[in-house]
Amino acid sequence: MNLRPAFDSAPAKRILIVDDHPVVRQGMTLSLNSISGFSVCGQAGTVLEALKLVKDTPIDLILSDLELEGGSGLDLIKGLRQEKIQIPVVILSMHDEMLH
Repeated sequence: MNLRPAFDSAPAKRILIVDDHPVVRQGMTLSLNSISGFSVCGQAGTVLEALKLVKDTPIDLILSDLELEGGSGLDLIKGLRQEKIQIPVVILSMHDEMLH
C-alpha cells in the first residue's frame, strides 16, 4: 500500500537561489532540497550570475535576497523582464520597514 501523497509523482519545482552570502544559499538549498516537490537547480551571488543561469537552466521559481552585491533583487526582476523571461520571483528581505 502506497501512503505517499499523489503530488510526489509530479516533477519537482526547480528553484534558483540568489543571495550574496554563500552560507545563506547553502542553508536555503539544504532546507528546500529536503522538502518533497522542490529541487534547487542553481545558486547565484549576483544579478549577472542569476541572469546567466536563467538563460542556461530550466527554472520554475527564483528566491532572491532584496539586497545583493552590486545590485538588488529588484534589478534582477528588471533584467528578467528586459530579456522577456517570465519566471516568478520571491524577494526576501531582513528589513521591517514597509519601504523595503
